[in-house]
This record gives sequence, structure tokens and C-alpha cells, in this order.
Amino acid sequence: MTEICRELNVHRSIAYRLLRTLKDHQLVERDSLGRNGLGVSGLAEPSAATFSRPPRPA
Repeated sequence: MTEICRELNVHRSIAYRLLRTLKDHQLVERDSLGRNGLGVSGLAEPSAATFSRPPRPA
């Protein structure tokens, strides 16, 4: 989590919420050592991705 916070330059609570959202959508998985990595859905081709609503502008 520390590395994610540092790389994204966000507070730990924000990084946790982002990671939780990615996990909920199976885009990130946790391995047996507790490290986070690309999940099963993250391996699908971009054209196969489905969204429940269009992304909001940044």
C-alpha cells in the first residue's frame, strides 16, 4: 500500500478506496504474499471491457 500511495501521490485512505474498487471489478487480485497485481478481468482485451456507465471527465 505504501508503494501505491507514493506512486500515485495520494493519502492511504484514497489509495485503499481505489484499490478496493479495482478489486470489486476483479481488475486487481491479492497473491498469497499479500501483494496486489493484475486480476483476471484485467487480462481481457480492451474491446471486451464493459462499463455500467460512461466515464466522467477528469
